[in-house]
Amino acid sequence: MDREAIWKEYHAELTREWREMPGTARDMIPGHLQDGLDRYICDRVRPGQFLCAVLGNDLLGAVRRADRLSYAGMPGIVEALIGYAPATAWGSESKVAAWLLKGDGP
Repeated sequence: MDREAIWKEYHAELTREWREMPGTARDMIPGHLQDGLDRYICDRVRPGQFLCAVLGNDLLGAVRRADRLSYAGMPGIVEALIGYAPATAWGSESKVAAWLLKGDGP
């Protein structure tokens, strides 16, 4: 198996739990943020500033950037991340940066 195939298999395993998240957990994430989180977790596409702040564990930045729905949805977003997102994808700005860089492949 070549390096690219190994990377794709590894990435698929990392994102499997996120893709298989039950609807009840997905419902905790505000609807207007679900696609951005899906693209970030599954395709390593940079989300908007609010989600970047949440993912990077920047509470003040997230609160400053949140609209009312996003603000109310922060506990659900964090719960979904804890339960279903790869630990390497969130928790600090450096983890977010590394997750996005690895989107380019092996």
